[in-house]
Amino acid sequence: MKKFPFSKMDFETDKEKITQLAKNQGFMDFKILDAKAEIKPLSDKTKGYFVTITVEEGEQYTYAGMDIRGNKKIAKPELMEYLTMDPGDIYNDTLFTNFVRNSYIEYQSNGFFYAKLTPIDTVDKEKRSIFYTLDIFEGDKVHVENMYIIGNTKTATHVADREIRIKEGEIYDLSKLLRSRERLMKSQIFSNAIFEPRTGSEEGLIDIFWKLEEAKTGMLTIGGGYGTLSGFTLFGQISELNLFGLGYNTSLRFDYGQTRKSISTTFGSGWIGYLPISYKFSVSYSWEQIALIPKYDRFSDSSGTPGHDGIWDKIDDTGTPIQEGDPGFDSIIDQDRDGDGNTIDDPADAYDADRFVRKKTIGFGVGAGYSFSEYWSTGANQSVTLSKYYDPKNIDVNNLYEDDEYRLKSLLQDGDYALTTRTGFGITYDSSDNYLTPTKGLVFAPGVTFYGLAGGYSQFTQLTMDISGYVSLIKLKRANWNLVWANHLGLTTIGALPGKSDPQLFSEYRLSFDGMRELRGWEELVYEENLKGLGKVSFGSELRIPIPGTQNLLWWAFFFDAGNVSQDPYTLPSKFSEYRFSEGFGLKIEIPMFPIRLYFAKRLMWDDKWFKEVSDWTFVLSIAGFF
Repeated sequence: MKKFPFSKMDFETDKEKITQLAKNQGFMDFKILDAKAEIKPLSDKTKGYFVTITVEEGEQYTYAGMDIRGNKKIAKPELMEYLTMDPGDIYNDTLFTNFVRNSYIEYQSNGFFYAKLTPIDTVDKEKRSIFYTLDIFEGDKVHVENMYIIGNTKTATHVADREIRIKEGEIYDLSKLLRSRERLMKSQIFSNAIFEPRTGSEEGLIDIFWKLEEAKTGMLTIGGGYGTLSGFTLFGQISELNLFGLGYNTSLRFDYGQTRKSISTTFGSGWIGYLPISYKFSVSYSWEQIALIPKYDRFSDSSGTPGHDGIWDKIDDTGTPIQEGDPGFDSIIDQDRDGDGNTIDDPADAYDADRFVRKKTIGFGVGAGYSFSEYWSTGANQSVTLSKYYDPKNIDVNNLYEDDEYRLKSLLQDGDYALTTRTGFGITYDSSDNYLTPTKGLVFAPGVTFYGLAGGYSQFTQLTMDISGYVSLIKLKRANWNLVWANHLGLTTIGALPGKSDPQLFSEYRLSFDGMRELRGWEELVYEENLKGLGKVSFGSELRIPIPGTQNLLWWAFFFDAGNVSQDPYTLPSKFSEYRFSEGFGLKIEIPMFPIRLYFAKRLMWDDKWFKEVSDWTFVLSIAGFF
């Protein structure tokens, strides 16, 4: 038996739910005659509440039909689309209540601010049926005379006004007001937005007062973390979402860790005046120490003669050389990890020996977008990065294997900065209600990025498709509490540039998973060669539970992830049994522009009929999330 603390408030709520449930099953005369909670012994040592509820069901009624009168502006068939009951069905009180509410919203959204809808029931006791007459007073359409925005002490009025979908002189439209509130809240500039219609200067006119509460848009965040591959890291960020009260957003971020240091800054806005044109500029610098076990080409033939023949080779645990294409090659672990051809008493060959190259990267980016409808927008971006590889440790550069993708040898020997350019285009549909913690809506974002159009060695096309959906399973308006089910599907594939026969890219641009935001819990394994490819599928599903009293800052999350890669251009992995999976739970800290995830994850694989566990629980820390 499960034990819960007794609450008188919950008890009253439960009685209301029981009554509503009965009415939804047609028992319109349902009554609770008596309800009591008595303390009785559960055992020799404990006591508990025993609840007794005495009810009178009454007869079960069916729905007999509906007549609508007084409607001159909106036709009956248009209103009846909101009713999902048919004559002869068991009467459902919730469905009828929703019908009346949606019909009222329909009138309000068409300018009939003074419309009144009165349902009149006719009960046939003999037939046990209910017939309704919906009496409608439409009134005249009203127009918005004046719009007042108050409460914005820091923010310029036009920053709020451009988010409002209804303007002075237009016909009153409740749906536009509700959407305006969503947009104001989604901007993250305001913590609350309430609209209040008031009678205007004459009949047929109303004024709308917007009462705004400004959010804290400036933030200083400092913290630290630990990753299996990255070691300890310190990070900090200064951000402002409403610079000068004009809606500009800017940030300055630094990371300082054992294997990575970086600094970056951004500046942008979603608007230019009242034009829905967005723009963003970014500059970044990073230093990385990349741990790796390279590919080598130490022999000129399969017999082990020193030299180079352009074929990847390994040395097994008996000291025998073996080349790619030979039987068993894929299962062999190269014992000559520093690549000097010697495996006898060589500490540099130890698995845990330091083995890395260092990399410096300077990046510049610019992007622009245009919102061409309420939910649709399009954009383009251009970025340029300059990267330099240097200072290898425990790696014999002369013996490194090289092909069109694996270019580490040339990069280290040249010692110059390598150019990479990206030119991207995309389109986005976004009906979600909040940028940081969405509780409903859909995000659909296909895109294409061309690498190398503006120069650089890497020349290929990358196609992407991101789909995210959010549903509130339970919603408590008074408490501002939503139990949210969030899902994300990401599809990516790489192929040749237009006019080219094959893609040309560095191996680091092959698609993989980070193990922290995708395939959570697979962090140190996703860098294996069989999890790098030219096609990628990533799926994540989360049940998100806000922690009361934190203003949606802290959320519990329970998740399930899946993903895999394919090896051929313009393909996606299709064999379900080869996918990787993970499950877990954790805490989401929703700091604007700096969300933090603390997870415990367990890896899974498919085993014929169901999933099998292939790891214990592992801790995952990540900064920012993908959906």
